[in-house]
Amino acid sequence: MTKNLWIFIFLIHLSIGQPNGDLAPRDLEFDNVTPEKNVIKTWGTIFPGTKWCGQGNKAKHEEDFGRYQITDRCCKNHDRCPNKIKSGMSMYGLHNNGSTTLLSCECDENFYDCLKAARTLTSKTVGILYFDLLKRKCFNQSADGNGDYQWNYTRPFAKSRIIKWISKHI
Repeated sequence: MTKNLWIFIFLIHLSIGQPNGDLAPRDLEFDNVTPEKNVIKTWGTIFPGTKWCGQGNKAKHEEDFGRYQITDRCCKNHDRCPNKIKSGMSMYGLHNNGSTTLLSCECDENFYDCLKAARTLTSKTVGILYFDLLKRKCFNQSADGNGDYQWNYTRPFAKSRIIKWISKHI
């Protein structure tokens, strides 16, 4: 699985293309936090250069961000979503039988908007991984107004034909 993830990341970077000057400079700077040698890492994969983007986090405190701070802040806010259903749990009349926590569609939409507003190569890559390749479910109240909740999906992140093709075939 890890090898396939790196292949996807490589393909995403190729499809996005080279930076064209619209990257926010703060997202390209290295953080000045000196890494400790004996940091306890949470399980799962964290996107390179971030501390909050992935399963769990590896931040030492709430304001500890990786070198891609703009994207990392989006991920941290997404991690702090108050409306979630943990793996194996039931809430809102829905059961999460997956292996990861699922969030409300409102939180996923806020994450989507934050990553789009960041306009960085890192934010685009994280957005494509989360929304287009992982195709995460979210939940919201049904439109019929009866108060029931339903599973849903957020909109695709990328407009690239290559990413759309890859997304269809995984």
